[in-house]
Amino acid sequence: MIPFRIRITAALLIAALTPLAAFGALLVITGHADSDGSIFEVLLTAFVIAALLGVGIAFVVVGSLTRTLRALATALDRIAAGDTGTPLPALADDELGRLAERQNQLATDLLRRNRQVARVVDAVGTYSPREGGDRLVDLAIADARAAFGLIDARIVLGDPS
Repeated sequence: MIPFRIRITAALLIAALTPLAAFGALLVITGHADSDGSIFEVLLTAFVIAALLGVGIAFVVVGSLTRTLRALATALDRIAAGDTGTPLPALADDELGRLAERQNQLATDLLRRNRQVARVVDAVGTYSPREGGDRLVDLAIADARAAFGLIDARIVLGDPS
């Protein structure tokens, strides 16, 4: 697969050069090109200058886009490795900025859920079958309220069939 940086650079160049090429083709088709070829020299020079400027501008624009995407990818790699405590800074007020905000929200939610699961796991480790079923249900309800921030909870034991 062609890298993102190359694809977006090519797209920017095509967008910049197509109107100039179309204008040259239109001159040739309509017969407005002069017979000594000077218009072709002018068009070729303009095309080369536009291509060089387009490449330079494309690399600047693409560099800023890919830098932001690399920062997002690094942050997602940290989350995959278990580090959910390092938020991304506000990158911009655009689609990539909103993507960074969503990534930060994802990390916050994941951290909260990990803490909730850890509380439940810790609570399960304190249960003893010797305390009886009713006591275990009461402890499970209290632990669920604490772990998930519930106002009230109820556990109903019954036959699942």
